[in-house]
Amino acid sequence: AVRDEMVRFSFLDPVNGCIELITNKTQELPYTGWKILPHKRPLLLTKKDVDLFGSHYPIPPYCLVTIRANLTQYTEEDLSYAVPLKGIDSDIDIFINRSLEIETNNNTTVTGM
Repeated sequence: AVRDEMVRFSFLDPVNGCIELITNKTQELPYTGWKILPHKRPLLLTKKDVDLFGSHYPIPPYCLVTIRANLTQYTEEDLSYAVPLKGIDSDIDIFINRSLEIETNNNTTVTGM
């Protein structure tokens, strides 16, 4: 993960709130050849885990997602995949941004931020 600009928000439920990451939203940009594979559904970050981060727990809460590219002539070179956040007071999408990089020795690597 790459650190980007800070997002400020409040939970809609101040006691038992959670953030849900929505990975099945219709996308504005094409993502042909790419797969976004959540490791569980729903993808939730609880308010309790967010509140514990920093003061009592050194690791931020997270949700695991695998990103795969099927290397064909139709695969989009760049992926910019919007993931809306539910359960907070702001209308925010975070983005999964990845790029394909083809090396000259016929090995293919996926790089990106």
